[in-house]
Amino acid sequence: MANLPKPNKPLKILTIDGGRLEASSALIILSKLLDTIARYNGVPDSKPRPCDVFDVIAGVGSGGWLALFLGRFQRDAEAALTEWYNLIDCIEPGSKVEGLRMRSLQHSYFDTDCLVELIDELTEFYQIDKHMFFTPPEDTCCKDVFVSALKTDSKDRQLEYNLFRTYDCPKGFNVLEGLQNPHECKFLTLFGPREQPNTSRLPGKSL
Repeated sequence: MANLPKPNKPLKILTIDGGRLEASSALIILSKLLDTIARYNGVPDSKPRPCDVFDVIAGVGSGGWLALFLGRFQRDAEAALTEWYNLIDCIEPGSKVEGLRMRSLQHSYFDTDCLVELIDELTEFYQIDKHMFFTPPEDTCCKDVFVSALKTDSKDRQLEYNLFRTYDCPKGFNVLEGLQNPHECKFLTLFGPREQPNTSRLPGKSL
């Protein structure tokens, strides 16, 4: 297969891993970094958003939701941290018994119905189209977002992932395949089983 063309300049890529503490600490560190960038550029009162600084924002597991919120929703780190805490409160099992029930019956570590409802509410609140594909604003740096989600039927020793993109996959290049019809992919496809059962679980096991 052909090699991907080299960019004209080095890409600035932000990646976010999953997990409650990992995601929270990543957002706090990111916020401090953006404060430093603002001070360095002599505009301490004009803190940039992550989408103003990074060319690509990516996430794995629960970090995928944060990557979408920062890159696709074009929101700042503080808003992402607030929504992250709200999400955790919403989808966490209320007890160990409930957690065991979710794992045994739904093969999930979180309340998928609650998560889907929350994602749907956020797209309405922020007036975001519910599809992954979008036309990035010209005044933002970030043009591409991708999310890697662990398949629910993936074995511990042979982990397999689904890949979701906000952009077209070049034909003939050695890249990981995504959905067959990525233009039709909606956020709810990533986060819940209503449209595409048993394909991915977000957030991941570490949540």
